Order: sequence, then structure tokens, then C-alpha cells
Amino acid sequence: SNCTSLGSRYILLFAFETRTEHTMTLHEAIIIVLTKAGKPLTTHEIAAELNRNGLYSKKNKSEITDFQIHGRTKESGSYSHLFSRNGSMVSLKKKGKV
Repeated sequence: SNCTSLGSRYILLFAFETRTEHTMTLHEAIIIVLTKAGKPLTTHEIAAELNRNGLYSKKNKSEITDFQIHGRTKESGSYSHLFSRNGSMVSLKKKGKV
């Protein structure tokens, strides 16, 4: 049911948010940003939000770029089971597994 699905998403979100900054991966942080937004976002919007909220930080502390988000969310990539792409727009697939 829709209610069960929604409940699962919030449990997933809570589980990710309780992880420490050092163990969160980029794709996990992208999932949180998209879940909180509740709508598709551009690679630029996702990068900007991650740079603002600090959910994920690179080892060298440089800013996350649109290109990194593109690489992690592209249809042919390792995480294609999690993300859908339409140009630069990124959305979560309904039955994504981390």
C-alpha cells in the first residue's frame, strides 16, 4: 500500500540521517536530498544542497560538483537501480535498494 511505502521511506531517511558524516556515501546523501525535496532535482540543485547541508564531504573538503552528481546518478552507472535521469533532472526510482 501507499502508506507502507511512505513509512518505509521515512524509516530509510531516519536510518541514513543517524549515520555519521564520515560513513555516509555520496549516493546515500543524494537519496536524502531527493527524499526531503519530494520531487526531482537537477544535478546542480543536488550539488548545491549537499554543499550547503554538509551531509557528504569529500576527503579533500573541496565542493561537490554537478559532474560528480551526474556520474553517480547516470543511467549506465553502478547506481542506476536507485536513480532515474531525464537530462540533468534526477529522481529516485520507486523500489530502489541501497
